Amino acid sequence: MACYHQSQQLVAPVGVVILGSRGIGKTGFLVYLLWLTVTQRKEDSIASFREANLPFFAFKWLDGGSRLQVSSHMSLDDAYKFFDFGSSPWYFCDSKAPRTHHPLKCVVACSPAKGNYYQFSKRADIKLLYDPVWTLNEIHILNKQVFHFDPDEVEERFGRWGGIPRYVLGKINSDILDKAIDGITNFQQMLHHVNALDKDEDEISHKVFHFVVDALYRLQCCVCQSLCLRETLQNCPAQEMRGVGRKVC
Repeated sequence: MACYHQSQQLVAPVGVVILGSRGIGKTGFLVYLLWLTVTQRKEDSIASFREANLPFFAFKWLDGGSRLQVSSHMSLDDAYKFFDFGSSPWYFCDSKAPRTHHPLKCVVACSPAKGNYYQFSKRADIKLLYDPVWTLNEIHILNKQVFHFDPDEVEERFGRWGGIPRYVLGKINSDILDKAIDGITNFQQMLHHVNALDKDEDEISHKVFHFVVDALYRLQCCVCQSLCLRETLQNCPAQEMRGVGRKVC
């Protein structure tokens, strides 16, 4: 995905939180950043993919960057002890932002639920970046290289689901989107789901609404993928739209 190369240059010297719709590829971006940091920049790092129930992996360069030592640990504290005292390795994690006293440079990829990152993001040196939806061309490239589904079917699913790889290429039953749309029967329900995009327990919101970002991967608004719901939003009186907690475009 083109944004992976572009947005990696925006990662702050101390840390960043990567947010985005479910299934957008946040963990994939995290793996890319880990690979780039360890193999290309040769910087010490810790990685934690807790969603996959994996241990903490520590990557330490020795002999002036000529030899890489890798170890696994049961906790972040143990992984940090693998490095020299006072060092500041990178820490890549795919769930919640860490609560730690160690001087880590953190990159956190998580859902937009505020409980996952809010306290951590209050630090002045932390950036919030949003993973954008994929273009149809990017979806086709990923499909050609990995999944090998019928391109026409992929394009049809893209039109229904939007640029979310998990929904377009994960072969999820198409009825799921229809049920999500049918479950929103009035404007108040729609308003609820727009405002629930930062809650983990809400399943419908992330299937129906997607985040729109600017060139610096900052959140601009959310957009409704379903044409019928989009028309409903466009026809809503302005006074009712005031109840929406974020901009809808």
